[in-house]
Parts: sequence; structure tokens; C-alpha cells
Amino acid sequence: MQNHKNPVITYHPNGEVKSETNYKNSVRHGLEINKNESGQNVTEVTWENGLKRRESKYKGSKDERVTEWHENGQKQQEATLSNGKRHGMETRWNKVGRKALEGNWENGKRHGLTTYWLKGNTIDGFYKFQEENYKHGERHELSLQWDENGHKQYEINFKDGDTHGMNTWWYENGQKKSEGYYVLDKMHSNVDWDYEGNVIKTQLPTPSRQTTSPTKTNQSPKTKYAKS
Repeated sequence: MQNHKNPVITYHPNGEVKSETNYKNSVRHGLEINKNESGQNVTEVTWENGLKRRESKYKGSKDERVTEWHENGQKQQEATLSNGKRHGMETRWNKVGRKALEGNWENGKRHGLTTYWLKGNTIDGFYKFQEENYKHGERHELSLQWDENGHKQYEINFKDGDTHGMNTWWYENGQKKSEGYYVLDKMHSNVDWDYEGNVIKTQLPTPSRQTTSPTKTNQSPKTKYAKS
């Protein structure tokens, strides 16, 4: 069995370091760095007993493409970083290679649509569980969730992180469970149904009461003038 003195270093013809690789029991283990002829990092790879677990590919000095793997060798995650922050599309997979998440980032915050999948009793064993829209890290606009039979469980609207608009929940038989109108996280009206579709509770909007008199806009304020 060949023993390696860590790290093992190779060189470009111009003398610049080409790669630095660590080994354990003659297989790659730990960090491996690959550089171009100008000395800039091109890839960084983390190995674990000969299995690739993480790889960062650099595009220029700011952008980085990161890939990670499960212990069984299946790809676990792909993401893009810019200036050290997540930026662009992120995709995750479970240990059997099925997609578990797909969503977009902008400057380190979720932005746009993110979709989640779960394992369930479906024909192919997996189903779309949730869709959420984000705006600079906050849930914004429509959020949806389904059960493993494809029945919608809820439909909720957000505005900058607060529930805002008409929100609806369903029973597993497809019957509406609750429906309410919200304004900035406060419920203004709501109707609840039982499993058979009978109304069991209704909350109507509370009329607003005017507590102050209208301001008179046609009367000019008195102005004090200095004596000449």
C-alpha cells in the first residue's frame, strides 16, 4: 500500500502550484485544491475515504458553483454563490436521486418560486408538496401545499412576509375547511365548514368607527405677525 505525504503537490510548467491533494490510506481524503497557471483556485473538492462529498467551481473571483454529494454517492445539492452569498438557482436531491427542492436566491435571500417534493404513497413514490413565492427573503404572493394524493391542503397569500388577501384551507376529501380574508396578518372575515360542507362558524368584518372629527381644510390657520 502506497503512503502519501500530505498534501501531494503538482506543478504547472511555469512553476505555479497546479494541485494540492490530501490522502488517507492511499485514497483521497480531505481537501483537494486545483489552481490555474496564474495561481487562482479553479476547484476545491472535499473527499471522504475516496468519495467526493463537496466541490466548488470558481468562475472569476466572485462567482462559485457548489456541488455536494450524499454518502452513497448520489448528488445532494447544487447551488451558486456570488461574493460568498447564495445567488441563482439551488437544487437539492434525496439519497435515491429524486429532486427534493428547487428554488432561486438573490444576494443571500430566497427570491422567486421555491418548490418542495416529499416521499409518499404515489405511483412513483414522490409528490410535489409545496410551492412558495419569496421576495427578498420574505414569503410574498401565493403559497400552496398538497397532500400525497394531489389534493390541495391550503392556498395562502402573503405580502412582504405577512398573510394578506384571501386564504383557503381544504379537508382531505376536497371540501373547504376554512376561508378567510387577511390584511397584513390580521383576519378581517372568516368562514369555517365541517367535513360534510356545513357552515359551522362565520366571522364577518367589524365596521370601522370614526373616532375623530373630520379636519376642516377650507380654514386657514391664524398667523401671528410681528409688530413693525
